[in-house]
Amino acid sequence: MPRSSSFARRAATHTLAAACALQLLATPSDAATCACDTFTSASATPLSSMYSGAGAKNAGSFIGRGTAPALRVQATHTGGTGTPYGVDASSASSVGRGVSGSATHATGTTYGVYGEAASTSGTGVHGEATAASGTTYGVRGNTASTLGAGVHGYASESGGAAHGVYGQAEGSGAGVYGYTDAISGMGVIGVSDGALGAGVYGEGLNIGGEFLCADTGSYGVHAESPSEDGIGVVGISSAEGAYTGVGVYGQSSSDSGAGVVGYNTSAVGEAMAGYFLTTSTAGTAISGEASASFGRTLAVKGKVSSDEGAAVVGHASAAAGPTCALCGEAPSPQGFAVFGRGHLAQTGLAGSVVDVGYPTQIYAEAAPDVWAFDAGVGRLSAGFAHVELDPYFLDLVGADWDDAHPLVVLVQLEGEARPLMVLNKLDGGFDVVESAGGASNARFSWRAMAKRLGTEDLRWAPATLPHPAE
Repeated sequence: MPRSSSFARRAATHTLAAACALQLLATPSDAATCACDTFTSASATPLSSMYSGAGAKNAGSFIGRGTAPALRVQATHTGGTGTPYGVDASSASSVGRGVSGSATHATGTTYGVYGEAASTSGTGVHGEATAASGTTYGVRGNTASTLGAGVHGYASESGGAAHGVYGQAEGSGAGVYGYTDAISGMGVIGVSDGALGAGVYGEGLNIGGEFLCADTGSYGVHAESPSEDGIGVVGISSAEGAYTGVGVYGQSSSDSGAGVVGYNTSAVGEAMAGYFLTTSTAGTAISGEASASFGRTLAVKGKVSSDEGAAVVGHASAAAGPTCALCGEAPSPQGFAVFGRGHLAQTGLAGSVVDVGYPTQIYAEAAPDVWAFDAGVGRLSAGFAHVELDPYFLDLVGADWDDAHPLVVLVQLEGEARPLMVLNKLDGGFDVVESAGGASNARFSWRAMAKRLGTEDLRWAPATLPHPAE
């Protein structure tokens, strides 16, 4: 049904057997006015015979010269039943498009397809893929520009919970799904310029957002903040009460992987790869648990490569109270509350807490040398006794003793006898002899001590304090 230019200043209304209301706008010289033809539908029969095309030809072409639209389609049905459409477009071709929009101007804020909804629960553009299988898309966007966006959502309302892009999925689907095969591309990128805004926000009864990356050395989630005091990743569990909410949860199935890794690339300053804070009066800033019932598992592991670094640092800043910078507990008789492979040092007193009806402290012996000792009891036989030292003790201190690296033996007589002497400290033992020709069978106790192998020359060794202790 071709239209002539004689319709440019008048309107004719036709009632046709079609399911859509079609209003054609002409091309007036005055962009503020519009003379048009109006076709009003009255039945459910499609208006398929009005415009048709064959091959590569268009079924109809509408061109607007002014600010008025070239084509306006309106569904005025206001009843509570039925789903009226302003435009219902379909394509039966295997490579066809129900609706195709293209904005060809090289400049300006143009839109290939633009949708707007004035309803408080409306949708500007709604796409639906009804196929039960296959890789289908309700809405799909594509861009060839190096700075383009396949789908761009913008929420201009400065207050309220407005969404630039909102995705919803029922079942095992994804409300929003992003994919990229570019080397440095991003499937989904979100940007927020608001002081309290979120570039990407996900909410779910089970998982608010799920990110997967199957390539080696890649990231399921990569978060970055260029702000001087910004945060790359923030996790908040807002449930209050006796719940087990987790702000950030990491999981790894790799036999050498890590559920959560923190990395700080700064070469100066008190840079931290991870920082944890709790305000609870009974809280724990860092809690590690290795739940395997066997194997060499680690609840918390620290590693440092710096020659002045500390793998784990604890700081209890309270000036009073039974605070603990590092606390360990091992109920196993073979367990260690604190274990270190290397030297152990502290600037305070070394000791233990024992229960003598109440908790009390006892303190360790200290010396400027590295001594190891063994002790035991013996008995004279006609004024003589030979003591063989324990082979394990000899493995620790050796058996090559001299005046510079002596074996020191102290004996205590526990019976009636003349004074005792220690002789012949060699071959892994020593002799105890009663003086002045005594021949008693008295009992005695002894203590032998020697310097540990490899530390024989250590005495008042200077200590270099690590940085965290300064």
